[in-house]
Amino acid sequence: MRQQDMKSLTDSLNSAVSTLTSKLNDTVKTQDQKQTETERSLDSLKSSIQSDQQSKQRDFESLSRSLSVLKSSVSDLTSSVASLSSKQQISEERVMNALKELKSNMKYKKADVPVTCKSAWILYKSSCFLFSNNKLNWAEARDYCKAQGALLLKIEEDEEEWEFLNNHTIPEHYWVGLTDQNTGQWRWADDTPYTMNKERWAPGQPDDWEGHGLGEKGEDGEDCGQFIFTGKLNDNHCSSKMRFICRV
Repeated sequence: MRQQDMKSLTDSLNSAVSTLTSKLNDTVKTQDQKQTETERSLDSLKSSIQSDQQSKQRDFESLSRSLSVLKSSVSDLTSSVASLSSKQQISEERVMNALKELKSNMKYKKADVPVTCKSAWILYKSSCFLFSNNKLNWAEARDYCKAQGALLLKIEEDEEEWEFLNNHTIPEHYWVGLTDQNTGQWRWADDTPYTMNKERWAPGQPDDWEGHGLGEKGEDGEDCGQFIFTGKLNDNHCSSKMRFICRV
């Protein structure tokens, strides 16, 4: 091979090597840039994740503090309600005790006031009683007592009073101020409710018996209360005429 050709080949090879080297350097440089950018992206992502975690941690801590404050508030509110309920109960008890004391004082004051009864009326404790000799039906007896400023007998649930009444009624029959004529429920003549006590009634009474033939159809039952000869209560037809008891 000629020297000139050898030189030309050498130059070509050098040029090719130079070109390859340049391309290789460019490729390495490009890869380094990409690696650098990747590392920066990873660092940025890592920083973002850390920042997000820190933000969530702060939010969690803030929520925990809020829940703690809320729990404390609920506990305080529960304690306040319990305290208020206790105070209310104490207040109600004080009011009830005060009312009982007032009622007791009024009872004693009433008992201390001298009571004067009209002629033929009998004094018992702080009340005056009239045990009539004349006989009227229940409505007439009620109206008669009312005209006297009294009530057809309203009885207290008191053993001593029952004994007093029995001593003045046995063995006669007397109207008392009990009726279920208008409401179907036993009430006193002043329209206050009556609490049934079967021990005060004769056996099997009240029975609203209709066999006596008194009254019109639909009004045959027994709707008015009386004392019978045993001192017990019984229901009778309101049109029956008998003695009666007034109380004032």
